[in-house]
Amino acid sequence: MYDDFKKTVSNVLRAGVSCTTHENRILAVKFLKDHPNVLLSAGWDNTVILWDMRTKSSSGQIIGPQVYGEALDCQGNYILTGNSREEDQIQIFDIRTLKSVTALNWNTNPEANKKAYIYTAQFSKYNDEFIGAGSTGLNEMKILDNQRSYQVKQVFYKKDRAILCLDFFNLSNKFVYCGSRGLLGIVTSF
Repeated sequence: MYDDFKKTVSNVLRAGVSCTTHENRILAVKFLKDHPNVLLSAGWDNTVILWDMRTKSSSGQIIGPQVYGEALDCQGNYILTGNSREEDQIQIFDIRTLKSVTALNWNTNPEANKKAYIYTAQFSKYNDEFIGAGSTGLNEMKILDNQRSYQVKQVFYKKDRAILCLDFFNLSNKFVYCGSRGLLGIVTSF
């Protein structure tokens, strides 16, 4: 950890008992809103690691999520990952057990000749009703309804432009997204 104000290293995070550290690029980090001393990290090594800032060590890990962008979030007792692979692209884990509680395939059309690789995923900040996610490959954004078994509420197609980032507004279910080739947009209703 680097203290930007003091311009010095403030903490060095190390592997905890029966936990690991990352072996490749880290592409997503997230502090837990309800647990300010816990940090999540994920990346190319197919591992999500929970870090305890009090002990400066890893305190748990989830093996499997292939996170290639800002596709890591946490809400309540649940961790959301968006995976850059051909199946189970959206996964939700219980933070108490570190076990998967939901795995969703992005593309449900077996005739599609392209695959979706998730680069961004986030729980709605306004309430716990929705998940937003965006992909490369199929270049789509989807809004999933948490209240209805993660059914797709809305799909946004961007043809030749990958969706690389999204962020929900704090006080509504609006969101902003961006991607390749200068793509930037705001969705105000869905």
